[in-house]
Amino acid sequence: MMIDGSLVMVPWRVLPTRARTMVRATLIEHATFPTLNADLRALRRRRPIPSVPRVVVGAVHGIRPWRRYWAWKQSRYAQMLDASLLLVVGHHFLVLDRPDEVAAAIDAIRPGPGDGGQ
Repeated sequence: MMIDGSLVMVPWRVLPTRARTMVRATLIEHATFPTLNADLRALRRRRPIPSVPRVVVGAVHGIRPWRRYWAWKQSRYAQMLDASLLLVVGHHFLVLDRPDEVAAAIDAIRPGPGDGGQ
């Protein structure tokens, strides 16, 4: 399950905590996407995705054009992974904004007693 994650570094002191964290995370993500994408594609050529449930959980918020664009990007990602897509209204730190929906998504793909689960 991919849940709208990011890499957060030491925050800037001149901005409010949430704003500086978001700016830093956004800059880092956008700088690393091309390399991560190439690495993932190379890995998938060597090792296919295992036959397990796959879900892309994307946070959507903001003005309509941005929401529509981000939903499209997430749907393309889900398509690439042959995963289901769950769009949740929330911000980038989805596990903090909407823990109930994230937990429900995890529960939905967790193996049950008949599937080798506990």
